[in-house]
Amino acid sequence: MSLIRYFLEKPALVSAIIVVLIIAGLASLFHIPIQLTPDVESPQLTVETTWLGASPKEIEKEIVVKQEDALRNLPGLEKLRSESTPGRGRVLLEFALTTDLNNVILHVSNELNQVTG
Repeated sequence: MSLIRYFLEKPALVSAIIVVLIIAGLASLFHIPIQLTPDVESPQLTVETTWLGASPKEIEKEIVVKQEDALRNLPGLEKLRSESTPGRGRVLLEFALTTDLNNVILHVSNELNQVTG
């Protein structure tokens, strides 16, 4: 009880301690880096197809659209993008963080084996 009485009798000392603690807290808040979550990239998979001499329109019509249709319903798929350039088609697949890429590669391979033409 004597500690409480001591601080009640010395309000200037208590105020000074509080000010010092606030300044130390603000200094540490702005100078100590805090990273609550690590930098994480979502798993990605790219399906690339080459057809030498074909135009981007031909690649998109004959290959990429069929691949997109087959891969659209993969488990854990979040984004599906594609691009076609002369002689090359690319389908970019982005999955949820919890997705097992080994499993996805198997699913992608099975789905692409069912694409005809």
